[in-house]
Amino acid sequence: MRKTLIGCMVATALATVSSAHAQVFSYSFTDTNKAVRNIKPATQTYLNPAGVLTLNLISGLDRYERVTVTRDSDKKVMYSSVSTKTSVADRIVAADGTEYYGKDMVLPALGEGTFTVVNETLDIRQTVVSTSTYHFIVDTTPPRYKSIYPSQNAGYDMVLSGPLWELGRGGSGQFSIFADGIEDASGIDKIRLVIKRSNGSVVSDNNLSYDTANKRAFYPWIKDMNTQAGMPSSDLDEEFTFNFIVTDLAGNTLNIPPQRFLYDDQMGEFTPFAVHDSRVSTSVVPGISSGYVPFKRGLTVLENPYKLVIRIPRTNWKPYRNGGMSITNNYGGVQVLSEDATYVYVEVKLPQGALDGNYYRPVNTYQWSGGDLGQYASWLNWDPASVKSPAWGSSPIERQKADGTWFNSVNWNLFKASDMPIKLTNIRFNVQARPYDQKITGGATCSIPAGSTTCTVSLPQDIINGTTGYLHSGYEVRSTTEATFFAPIWENIAWHTLGPSVTGFDYNETTNILQVYVNQPGDGSYFDHVY
Repeated sequence: MRKTLIGCMVATALATVSSAHAQVFSYSFTDTNKAVRNIKPATQTYLNPAGVLTLNLISGLDRYERVTVTRDSDKKVMYSSVSTKTSVADRIVAADGTEYYGKDMVLPALGEGTFTVVNETLDIRQTVVSTSTYHFIVDTTPPRYKSIYPSQNAGYDMVLSGPLWELGRGGSGQFSIFADGIEDASGIDKIRLVIKRSNGSVVSDNNLSYDTANKRAFYPWIKDMNTQAGMPSSDLDEEFTFNFIVTDLAGNTLNIPPQRFLYDDQMGEFTPFAVHDSRVSTSVVPGISSGYVPFKRGLTVLENPYKLVIRIPRTNWKPYRNGGMSITNNYGGVQVLSEDATYVYVEVKLPQGALDGNYYRPVNTYQWSGGDLGQYASWLNWDPASVKSPAWGSSPIERQKADGTWFNSVNWNLFKASDMPIKLTNIRFNVQARPYDQKITGGATCSIPAGSTTCTVSLPQDIINGTTGYLHSGYEVRSTTEATFFAPIWENIAWHTLGPSVTGFDYNETTNILQVYVNQPGDGSYFDHVY
């Protein structure tokens, strides 16, 4: 008797609570992605059923449920029906564990559009005791896109189109993979970029921001030669795919066809191996009988210019494998001195002293550089009897303003709109004295006799408001007799008087985060000094 009474009490409680008003508990359907979904009306108004749509109705014992579905665009009744009487057999346990008495009504495929559902609860005399109204939008069309492509100005001979992209770390600046023309009638919910290996395993799954105004999403793969988060590490010897997945607010998904790519962010092996010394009768370089001693830290070098031998595995030498390295040496050139079954022995001719990476560096495939060869010069000692290479003074280049004041133009000078206008008049070069004649080459030229340290020439420049620019002129102090004897340097004068503009925004109601899209003309320019 006790169990029966408790059962009656529970049933009465359920009936009392659920019969307070007509209510659609949830919409159930298989969506366009073949996933079974149960959506509560309070949480989503967009639905994407691939076929029929089931209304899960909360009712009460001895109640009937009447449902009318109308298409808003033309007021056409798409469905109208009355359920059978609700009984204790209609107790339902929902997917989230909620229990109620109710009925399920299966609507036919409605097609796309905006719909209104009127749910009426009728008592045993068919009198309406409660009415609820709901609105939802059926959207079964996936988002659209126009194209995906990498930054076309990435340079360094990267393969930026076709079925197989070949990407590297490039040079200065940020370079991205773009998905353009992304749009959807319901709006975009999220965009992911999944990077996979050729066997299908996932390297990374990246959530991308969506620029509503430009209908674009992008993923930076490099910034200032640094591989960005999510990219794989590779030596151009493994294939990957970019997989964009775009989901609209209704849940429809666009899977953009995968884009195959190779990537090289690995420099590979290279080793300083030997230094030329004409005084020795032996050689550590295979195939060369004399004149080369082992490279080692602290080695004293007499010759200036001197010759350094770099050992590189054949598998990492670009002429033998795309993805390997090469060497740039604008001081004195590069030659393959010797080879064996395993290594290539590359000789470079260099001036004693510090070396500039713009002129001498290892070059990784699809990249400006990839490593540091100049560091090995600091491992060596220069014989006091050696002829000294050219060198700049403590304030290498100075510019004069119209008011007569001078400033160091090699250190970064960032002029603002409040500094305008600026009139530059003369340029002065300061070097260390040498026993030979020197000359300045570049945007301005002048001569410095042996034993002297400076020369000045006229070089006028007007800088005005409403403009942006960067004086990054390169100059060299050179010996007039030895071609490898030179030291480069660059000016760094930048100005920027153009303000930003807002191009769009995106508000996420779930996180309450407002994302604003701002266009700053020249953003990232001048080695990222515009921001």
